[in-house]
Amino acid sequence: MNNSSKKNFNPKILIFAPVFAPLANPEAFSNSKLALAFLEEGWEVDIISRNLVGNIDYDYGSAWEEPWKALKKHTIELDYPLGNKIIRWSETIWAGLKMEHPIGGCRWAMHAYNQAMQLHVDRRYDVVISRALPDSAHLAAMVFAKKTGVPWVANWNDPTSKKMPPPYGLGSHADLGWAYNRLFKSVVHKADWITFPSERQRKYICQYLGNSCERKSSVIPHVIFDRQNIEEVTSDKFIVCYAGNITEERNPSSFLQGFELFIQSIAEPKTAEFVLIGFDRTACIEAAKLSSIGENINNIGTMQYKECQAYLSNKSSVLLIIEAVMEEGIFLPVKFTDYVQSGKPILAITPEKSSISDYIEEFGGGLAVNHSPVNIAKALSCMYKHWQNKNLNDTFNSSLMRKEFMPDIIINHYKNIFRYL
Repeated sequence: MNNSSKKNFNPKILIFAPVFAPLANPEAFSNSKLALAFLEEGWEVDIISRNLVGNIDYDYGSAWEEPWKALKKHTIELDYPLGNKIIRWSETIWAGLKMEHPIGGCRWAMHAYNQAMQLHVDRRYDVVISRALPDSAHLAAMVFAKKTGVPWVANWNDPTSKKMPPPYGLGSHADLGWAYNRLFKSVVHKADWITFPSERQRKYICQYLGNSCERKSSVIPHVIFDRQNIEEVTSDKFIVCYAGNITEERNPSSFLQGFELFIQSIAEPKTAEFVLIGFDRTACIEAAKLSSIGENINNIGTMQYKECQAYLSNKSSVLLIIEAVMEEGIFLPVKFTDYVQSGKPILAITPEKSSISDYIEEFGGGLAVNHSPVNIAKALSCMYKHWQNKNLNDTFNSSLMRKEFMPDIIINHYKNIFRYL
């Protein structure tokens, strides 16, 4: 960054984020909230994204709705003709040659790079940020930074495909092939700084990116909104709510077994309810609705982001997060920070060694248990008793944890990086 920008600290930032608003999924939420935090700080921001409508299976909608409307005028959604098979192949080959890295998404990266160069003529950016996954974000930013000399901060929110830890992938040593190995080496070599959302994920990804990545990287968690409108739930029901995507990896079976044990243990079973907002890819929830606890389960489908957050804050008693059975939970799920944003107590079913359990152990705000149905039932019973005593939110107060994800903290992380560039 030039000396003038450092002095005035009002940087012009270009963000490459293929997954971004108005697309409604966790990756887009994370990237979009960061851009909003930059704008609210008074920084100038442009985002180059990709029109993914109909091209992604984890989509709660694609309309410019609140809280994302303010981003519309700063966002360029690249949308170009798909073309027939011959056109797609020829343009992909050309993009791989021009961008010097024939990876998936190199066609989008070429279009994004061309768009960025046009913008840079007038905007004269001070810093470029790439938000992955997908890795095509890094490819566009790398070529742009090389051509313009603009400092580059690369971010990985997750490991790449097969390199995900089991059961999501094959582990950090999985081979993605020559093209991706070469791209990773180039990103580590050419990026001025690299960020990750959690320390456990940073250490995991640095296993395959190398020691040089560890020396030039840091942790910046997902940002939350600095506004909160929590109402004390006056419902006559203890509502445990899960918002998001339920998959085979994040299987709810152990929770449902624990929930059944919990229901059987309380004097008034009708006072407790499990609510799902989102998708169930496993069909476990529908099966459970046919069981003895069917009356205690409510699948209300998907909601818009703002509507969902209002439900979490104002109607739920406890927010549930389920992680996969893993040796180590390296992820910082966007769902978790959305829950923290709501201010409500969190019940996390997570490995004993996990980013989520680290936060809850240090800052409070909920309970973290493993996949044992007995332990899950005990945790639910504990929270239920506090709900009965009307001190649930006080007992599991999340105010300390909220501070870790507040915009001023996240912005300060970026200020420190920008001073370094």
